[in-house]
Amino acid sequence: MKNNLKLLALALLLCFGCSEDKKEEIAPITPTPDPQPDTLDSNPTSPLPNELLGNKKFNNTLKDIWAFQSPSMEKEYILIGYYDVENTDGIYIVDPTNVKQPEIVGTVPGVGGFDIKTYGNYAYSVFGSDKYPGYVIDLKDPENPEIVNEFTGSHNIYTTESGLLISNTPGLKIYDIQTDPTSPTLLWYDSLQGGHETHVNGNFLYDFHGYAGTIIYDITDPSNPDSISTIINPDVTYHHSGWTNADQTILVLCDELAFQQDPTGQDFYIYDISDKTNPILLSSIGDDTSILHNVHIVGDYAYFSYYTAGYKVYDISNPENPVIEFEYDTSPTETGEYFSGAWGIYGLSNSGNKYISDMDNGLFIFNGPEE
Repeated sequence: MKNNLKLLALALLLCFGCSEDKKEEIAPITPTPDPQPDTLDSNPTSPLPNELLGNKKFNNTLKDIWAFQSPSMEKEYILIGYYDVENTDGIYIVDPTNVKQPEIVGTVPGVGGFDIKTYGNYAYSVFGSDKYPGYVIDLKDPENPEIVNEFTGSHNIYTTESGLLISNTPGLKIYDIQTDPTSPTLLWYDSLQGGHETHVNGNFLYDFHGYAGTIIYDITDPSNPDSISTIINPDVTYHHSGWTNADQTILVLCDELAFQQDPTGQDFYIYDISDKTNPILLSSIGDDTSILHNVHIVGDYAYFSYYTAGYKVYDISNPENPVIEFEYDTSPTETGEYFSGAWGIYGLSNSGNKYISDMDNGLFIFNGPEE
């Protein structure tokens, strides 16, 4: 168990973006050899549903995770944020072609890695705070990444296929990156402070605005968003993050700080958003052994990173009665409601594989559930 001072510092960073990271250059990191988990399938051509396919250790503590299909290389890469001993946070670029032995093919030191998103051949990364800039990284050649520009820093970011970059904290900002991906151009910003994270599906933006609730915007005109409803729930301590299903009938809302109000409180809430002017609560799920962080939804499944409890998959085909489908503790030596263990989940891979970044235990690659 990490000591209380370390946990307190990490909690403040995660919730309020108070990173004090330096940005000095460092040499690329040479990873240590990976132990091969005993549970890996001996036949990688026929993995079972929800099977652990691979695990890669790193020298440094990990942060968020994202993956993208490289247009230039026509293959998938994983981007993983890291802290290092010099406090110069950056990004690992990982090739997961061999899922049992994923390979680090590049590093980008000094760019944060607290939150990472992509658009085309470009990655966007922030430190978790507006005290430092965000960075635009050219990934046309993932083995030779190049920092090409900066933009105003923030706590979290989101990119859309239509070419928008959205940043959260302080406030909500919408940028155009379609016109020039190397130079985000501000289109609009709100009048609110705080905030935390964003999800966009089609013309609707879901602003998980921390203590202010979840605000749903119509962004048909991204330079003039229309706020159409706000989810306020007295049982939700902190509107941290969330995701919608493909047809936007269901929203899963994550409360990262539920334990502060009630140690046995609910961690995520499922809303019917068929009518986005009137979201209706359908169900909620709590786990008093860990803190929930992030979620992705694909098909009828919601994929969660649950800090000290690791990776969890819920079947939400009946949103009024979500059912746990699979769970894997990526950090078995960590227990309790602490900010350690599984940080990020990436469930959107074209391959169907699911990626988890565990702060101390590395990258975990799982096969998806049987559809």
